[in-house]
Amino acid sequence: MLWSSSLEKIATSPGFPGPLPKTRLPTLFVIKSAPNMGLGLFAKHDIKASELVLADRPLLVVPPVLAFAATPEQHSMSEAEMRLACLEEYEESIEGLLEMMRIEDATAFRNLENRYSEDGFNSFGTILTNGYLMNFGEVDEVLTYYAIGNKGSRINHR
Repeated sequence: MLWSSSLEKIATSPGFPGPLPKTRLPTLFVIKSAPNMGLGLFAKHDIKASELVLADRPLLVVPPVLAFAATPEQHSMSEAEMRLACLEEYEESIEGLLEMMRIEDATAFRNLENRYSEDGFNSFGTILTNGYLMNFGEVDEVLTYYAIGNKGSRINHR
């Protein structure tokens, strides 16, 4: 889910879309359970400084917030109620994206850790837990996104 200006920047990048770079060894790491932390990425071999460890296309790329047009009924909402309405709309948008994805990719996303489920965050909690913030624009542009990878989400990045 990209803003049109971001999509244009990506689509016009030289070499886009290109093949993923290859790692030196196809079995450089293994994904396994880490006590009290879910699944993690663990090296199976020594890794050289600045060596490419992982090249992973994201399962999902989404903005951290959506533009939200308040309905007349919502103008009378409290700030907390408005935030909840925005979150519900964001969750619905993410669910719509997941329904359009390949089943195996949507399943991989749904199987990722969610550290915010007790706070009522479903897909958004999974995004907060596993997403890497990335920026496609200039410093003064608001073109920041979360990229959520399948294997990349297994790296401790919080």
